[in-house]
Amino acid sequence: MHDPNSPHYQFDPSSVGWLHRRAKEDSQVLNEDIVRIIEANPALVPDEILRDHIVRGLQKKLKAKRGRKRTTARILKEHHIAAAYEHRLAWLQDRALKRRKRGIKKFPVNHAPAEAACILTGKEFHMAPETVRNLVSSLNSSR
Repeated sequence: MHDPNSPHYQFDPSSVGWLHRRAKEDSQVLNEDIVRIIEANPALVPDEILRDHIVRGLQKKLKAKRGRKRTTARILKEHHIAAAYEHRLAWLQDRALKRRKRGIKKFPVNHAPAEAACILTGKEFHMAPETVRNLVSSLNSSR
């Protein structure tokens, strides 16, 4: 670790002072700059395993999250589908309650409101009803 009172502290690229100076100037700091500083000053991150993982992460050597990358447009579409399903489900449940009050217990095609909502929403968005059900279930479980 360099002496903070040293004139080289702010200008040595392997010192923390260099990073502080760059941050004050609002200059660009790269991943490799952070790696260089951490490797030159291991006392900054005392835990060896954490230090190694930080360095590997900055060097892009850690594995990325698997699966399809989720764009903002896709997330918005999924939430729109879920909202359409929820709206339709509330309407179908209200309709079923009114039918029950009139004494009609069976649905015309033996579909419960949730199942009918999946079918109708799937038709609207050109999806299989199972896909709609899985999407809504995954969004509800992440809340």
